[in-house]
Amino acid sequence: KRWRLVTYDVPEEKKGARDAIRITLKELGFLELNKSVYLYPYPCIEMIEFLREIYGVGEHVTYLTIGFLEEEEVYKRYFNLL
Repeated sequence: KRWRLVTYDVPEEKKGARDAIRITLKELGFLELNKSVYLYPYPCIEMIEFLREIYGVGEHVTYLTIGFLEEEEVYKRYFNLL
């Protein structure tokens, strides 16, 4: 009943890492809510920690767990949770 948000603000000099994170999140099924803001319904902290470590961008990636999301039904439908 919680949502996971992953946000990042990776500097231009690490553009390759930024692009790889974006592609990986999409391939893993994350929903892009906004540029550099992704939503996921399942625990995934280990996956995010791995991405931070492998690309050396830990200080630029934030993982949040939230309990309230406006228009939650839309996202539940997207992730087939209804």
